Amino acid sequence: MARLNLQRIPTTSSIDPTSPFKIRKNYFFILQALEITDSKVAEKLKIDGEIDEAVNDRLEGLFDLIQTGITEKGLDFLAQVIGTD
Repeated sequence: MARLNLQRIPTTSSIDPTSPFKIRKNYFFILQALEITDSKVAEKLKIDGEIDEAVNDRLEGLFDLIQTGITEKGLDFLAQVIGTD
């Protein structure tokens, strides 16, 4: 069995080092491919967006697509439960 993980990891950076209130929240993304057997979980591939900004941008795009798809499916399910015409 295999598993893909795509994680969005928040980071903060200071815009103004003299003020604790002026910080910027950023994200980097990690994509992992894992192989799962009866006895262990082995990482087969790891793509770390923190290392390369271009890679991070692509992973962010993938994350956004997945997040949008999940949201749309949730709304479709809700519409079915409520019974919209």
